[in-house]
Amino acid sequence: MQLTNIAVALTLLTGTAVQAHLGCPGDYWYCGKCNGSSCKIGGVNYGCKHSTSCIGRGGGDGAFCGTKNDNIFNIGGDVECPVKK
Repeated sequence: MQLTNIAVALTLLTGTAVQAHLGCPGDYWYCGKCNGSSCKIGGVNYGCKHSTSCIGRGGGDGAFCGTKNDNIFNIGGDVECPVKK
C-alpha cells in the first residue's frame, strides 16, 4: 500500500513538472504572477531573488515571474521577477 502511494505521488509530481514547463513563457520551469512585492507560484508567495523585483516598470500585479529551477522541492530558491534592480 505504501509503495502504491509513493508511485502515485511520483507520477503526479512528474506530470505537474512537465505541464508547468510547457505552459510557462520563456525558459521558466515554474511560472507565476507578481502579487505585490512577491511572485505567486501555485498559490504560494515566494520572494524575488537574483536582484529582481515585482515593483517598478515592467512589474506590478499580474506580471509574469518564475523560476528556471526544475527542482520541485526548491521552487522558491531562485525566483526571478520581471524588474532588474
